[in-house]
Parts: sequence; structure tokens; C-alpha cells
Amino acid sequence: MLPIFLDNLSVWFLGYYPQRYCSLFSCRWQFTLDEFEQARERVARLEAVVFQDQNALVPLNEAKKALLTAKQQYEQAKNTKDRETAFALWQAAIDQLDQISEQILAGKTAQTQLVAFKSDFEYGRISSFIAAAQ
Repeated sequence: MLPIFLDNLSVWFLGYYPQRYCSLFSCRWQFTLDEFEQARERVARLEAVVFQDQNALVPLNEAKKALLTAKQQYEQAKNTKDRETAFALWQAAIDQLDQISEQILAGKTAQTQLVAFKSDFEYGRISSFIAAAQ
């Protein structure tokens, strides 16, 4: 949204001697049209990153919801078949989290949470094997 605001600034004089304009009107800043365009490009890149981060929150939240649902199904499972189904869903949710790019905020968040999720998964898997063996 910021480039729209940048488009509304009166910068027509930047290409026409900003130093002279600022000497007449006591500007506290002095920059050229090229510097203004560079600032617009940086803002556009930042907006693209923010857009990607916001879009990546959707799969992050969906994967976390699926993981919590699978974990709950595992805890409520009455038999081995139900536990195996829950484990399959649990593993799919972990895989979904693992696919989010680490270069964006959602991916970094997912990677930090994945350690705990994988640990819970392994603990559940081992306890399920122990219960089945008994």
C-alpha cells in the first residue's frame, strides 16, 4: 500500500534542482529523483516479502490445526488401527509444516515448532509400539 502513498507525494521538482528548491523553502532533506525511485523499489520489495509471509501463514495454521487434530485422535484412539490412522495424519501434518520455506517468517516459525512436534510424534510412536507389544 505504501507505493500508492509515494505516488501521491509532490516530487515533480526532484528532477529540477532540488537543492535550489530546498534553499528557497528551507527543506530539511535533499534527495534526487533517482534516490526517490530507489526508495520506492525497496518499499515494493518489502511489501512483497510481507505479502509472502501473510500468505504462508495460511498453510502454517492449517498444518498446525491438522497436527493437533491428529494428536487428539491418537489420544482418543481405542485400538491399534485407529492409532495408526492418527499417526498417518500426524506424519502428514508434520510433512506439511516441513515444506514451508525457511526463508519466510512462517517457515522459521514452523521449523522451531517442528522440533517439538517431531519429538511428540516419536514419543507417541514408541509408546504405541510398547503398548502393542504388551
